[in-house]
Amino acid sequence: MNKNDYEARAKVLHQLAVDWHTIRKDLLNMGRHIEHLVSVTQPGPGGGHFACHSAHQSLNHLRDSCLFWSGWVDSYIQRTSIRIDLVS
Repeated sequence: MNKNDYEARAKVLHQLAVDWHTIRKDLLNMGRHIEHLVSVTQPGPGGGHFACHSAHQSLNHLRDSCLFWSGWVDSYIQRTSIRIDLVS
């Protein structure tokens, strides 16, 4: 491969890294919103004004899914960074 090929690949990898960071930021923001909703839907004496058991369970599941995908995004960010280092 010539220098132009490496530069083109590095540019694509950098854009991919930007995309992964954007996705991670979006997931973190979504997680914060879900945490708030979990707190206001928590059933029981300490629960929020809009307490609802089924909504609380659904939001907990959504929060867990968000955390799961955040972990995968972090993994892909690391993998992309390694590829950038290898190409650069």
